[in-house]
Amino acid sequence: MAERIWHPPSFGKPLERSPFDKGIPLRTNIFQFQDDPRFTVREFKYDYDQFAGIRTGKNFPKKIKGFFDELRDTYSINVPVHFVVANNPKGRKCIYVITDVVKPQNLSTLSVDEKQKFQKQYGKLLNGLLKYLIHKFEKKERFLEEIMPVLHDKDIWQYVYGKKEGDTDDRIYLVDTDLFIARPGKWALEDAAAQLNGSIQQAKDDYNIVGLEPLLKECLALQSRIEGTMTKKK
Repeated sequence: MAERIWHPPSFGKPLERSPFDKGIPLRTNIFQFQDDPRFTVREFKYDYDQFAGIRTGKNFPKKIKGFFDELRDTYSINVPVHFVVANNPKGRKCIYVITDVVKPQNLSTLSVDEKQKFQKQYGKLLNGLLKYLIHKFEKKERFLEEIMPVLHDKDIWQYVYGKKEGDTDDRIYLVDTDLFIARPGKWALEDAAAQLNGSIQQAKDDYNIVGLEPLLKECLALQSRIEGTMTKKK
């Protein structure tokens, strides 16, 4: 059977700034299909320095995909992402990261029932992210950076609460699927845990999401463990 070759369809004009991180210049190319608004497409070249040590030929794309599969399959974090390896129009081999566009809900206009559903999902998201960081700390594994949520009046940075095509219910999706991969050093973990602590504290104090006290204590305990290992290294 002949090998299937994926040819990138016609792209629209490249976006100059990320549609997900407010005002942050792009570190890679982000496109939208000219004839299909359901997806955004990121183009990643194989030779980025951040991938040093995990580039292993044919297995490299599989490893990259595995970071997002782990979030979804192990920690119940919705990531509507697909991976394709192909040559770009210049003939250079790239990974195309294709992300479903999620139609967002305005968090400030949710009904009481809808708000309760969102708060329950957001608590599960924070719990999943904490378990993710604990595992990465204990196993000394690489992990995805810049996936900690920040609530705003209408939306969530890094995430979208809403529906993608085919959904019947609103869900929280990680849509900022840039490949920022941290090595298993303590400084990166300390920063990620501090960000998550802030996210939990914000959800508890500013948005009155109940039941987060145990999660906050567990996050503080993780921060203490990380700090303890850093102190021993000095």
